[in-house]
Amino acid sequence: MSANQKRLFERQMETFAGFAEHTDQEVGRLVAQLEALGELDNTLFVYIVGDNGASAEGGPEGAYNEMMALNGIIGSYDQMAGHIDDWGGPTTFPHYAIGWAWATNAPFHMHWPARIKAKGELRSQFHHVIDVAPTALEAAGLPEPRLVNGVEQRPMDGVSMLYTVDDAGAADRRRTQYFEMFGNRAIYHEGWVAATRHSIPWLLVENPPLAKDVWELYHVDRDFSQADDLAERNAEKLKELQAVFMKEAERNHVLPIDDRRSERFDPRIAGRPDLLAGRTTMTVFDGMTGIMENAFINVKGVRHSVAAEVVVPDARTEGVIIARAGYLVSDDYKPGATDFKGEIVKVTVSQL
Repeated sequence: MSANQKRLFERQMETFAGFAEHTDQEVGRLVAQLEALGELDNTLFVYIVGDNGASAEGGPEGAYNEMMALNGIIGSYDQMAGHIDDWGGPTTFPHYAIGWAWATNAPFHMHWPARIKAKGELRSQFHHVIDVAPTALEAAGLPEPRLVNGVEQRPMDGVSMLYTVDDAGAADRRRTQYFEMFGNRAIYHEGWVAATRHSIPWLLVENPPLAKDVWELYHVDRDFSQADDLAERNAEKLKELQAVFMKEAERNHVLPIDDRRSERFDPRIAGRPDLLAGRTTMTVFDGMTGIMENAFINVKGVRHSVAAEVVVPDARTEGVIIARAGYLVSDDYKPGATDFKGEIVKVTVSQL
């Protein structure tokens, strides 16, 4: 890496470290209150920071705006040099480089002084995020819910992790876990992992046929960092794990595998249920601000009209009546300077 690349990558991790520090500070406020109430020792904390694991959309050198990757633009130092000092500020929506994404995928942390007597120890048993709920239920002495509001529930797939608390060498109780996202597939089974990469997050190109994907095989009980691919030397084991994946994929409704990417953001294209499906008009009234995108009708790429009923007390009044996303950057901009000074009675947005 060049000195410039190193400077860019350093700023990316400095920004992430700042985010982590801020998160710790806010979680610390909760911890302090529980301590003040005398409840901290008997509170189970499971601390996880991430979203589908560390995100790789930033590509090899990162991106100062996530929308770059979603539009097939691969970031480079020359493109991002002017944004380094603003990285992580309100004018950026950044991703760090994929090397940092790999480094920051880390185990989660459990804290429960009244029950967990071990201090600062590690546990190497394989577990997955779906094991958190069963762990919390066992800790609280509660049964798995069979009915919720009269609706029968599927049995939980997770396995409680509390058995590892008193025995660092306890045999794994989670023996199998499948993974699938955008056609990328993997299976963990009894100390082995088989995986295949079908697509690359930052490359918006046509995907190859699923049948041509190349699988890798790792004995993670002995090779934790997955450095030694055994696929060619142990073809029978790979075939065995591929069969396990197909069994788990069928059981968990993964099939047929859907390797579309940006199309899946739009429920109409993806074919999934949508609370607003079929609605072409929405009216918001005074005080209804900060509405999330998924709670509003989708007018992206659609001809639409906006009708507003307002009360204008002064003929000289001007400003924004309705705004959707975007960020105003101006040297003379002051927050609130262009806010509408009248009363917005209601605003109706309609697709045409």
